[in-house]
Amino acid sequence: KGAHVTTTVPPSCIDWMIQLGADRVINFREESWVQELVGQDFDLILDFVSWARSLPEMGKVSEVLRERGQYISNSNWEVFDLLKASSGMCNRFFKAMIPKVNSDDLNTLVEWVADKKLEVFIDQICPFSEVRHALRECIVGQSCGKVLVDHLGAENISKPMRVTDRGVKLSGKTMKGWLCHRYNPYSEHPAEELSCVEPVPVPSPGQGQALVQVHFASADPMDSNLISGTYFSYRFPVWRFPYVPGFDAAGVVVSVGPGSTKVKAGDRVVLSMGVVESCAKEATFGPAGAFAEYCVCPESQMVKVPDEVELSQVAGLPLAGLTAYQALFTGRGSSTKGEVLGDISENSKVLVLGGNHG
Repeated sequence: KGAHVTTTVPPSCIDWMIQLGADRVINFREESWVQELVGQDFDLILDFVSWARSLPEMGKVSEVLRERGQYISNSNWEVFDLLKASSGMCNRFFKAMIPKVNSDDLNTLVEWVADKKLEVFIDQICPFSEVRHALRECIVGQSCGKVLVDHLGAENISKPMRVTDRGVKLSGKTMKGWLCHRYNPYSEHPAEELSCVEPVPVPSPGQGQALVQVHFASADPMDSNLISGTYFSYRFPVWRFPYVPGFDAAGVVVSVGPGSTKVKAGDRVVLSMGVVESCAKEATFGPAGAFAEYCVCPESQMVKVPDEVELSQVAGLPLAGLTAYQALFTGRGSSTKGEVLGDISENSKVLVLGGNHG
């Protein structure tokens, strides 16, 4: 939309941000973005890195964000709660968000990929046996793009699909999957808690759901936040252990449950389990579930992938794409309190903290 974008990244990602077209790139390891941008009066600050963890740090935001401007974060919600008692941030809006997964917004993003208006940058693709490595890579802040997990390596698939005239059938009822047995809050790398297990029961699709054979899954910082227990106090606890981590995936529909009408066996789809959706106590799927050979997901949280688009191109799209899209344009998302999010337009000034994250 012709917005003016400034972003902060580590040194390894500076050239990448310039290539993507950022108007200004700040090396946060050597420069203070607050000092560099004092008086710039940004319309929107999008925080992917939980930059401010105290009221004094949040107070500095007023030096950069214009009055009536918005500071939107998908991470440091506890500070936002404290802001209610702070008088120094008047006339600025601080909104915590987590993406809401829906097929309308996700379909918009997939169409942009098909039309070459949007490209999902892939930093690396790891084999299924390296899920823990993939999760470490996406939280250390050095990756330039998404970190994917390839589920179809020769050594990974133990129960291949069998296509019949009735659709796609499983040749067995168990699968290989990564399991988290408990929270791991004390490790720098929470994914060390995970173990690869076989056999794991293949889930059955319920009302309005589909069973999908995963071709690619995407590692996301939100996966590690769930494993570590970070989300426990934010209304997103894990209600059932052990569980299969992983929110985003792309693959092929194997079968559908009762009432499913949008997808059918054999369709190529991209999906997200969603943090809000799969961690709800009443959820009939999840929590999460993408780091296994098969997963069950509501068809309302998946969209078909055009034949001309590779599944690897969109596997990392849902959570990162929906977070950015809804933060910038609201779409069908909202803040954790139900508020409208961003509505940027031509010449809007946007600051992205941690432009390499997602």
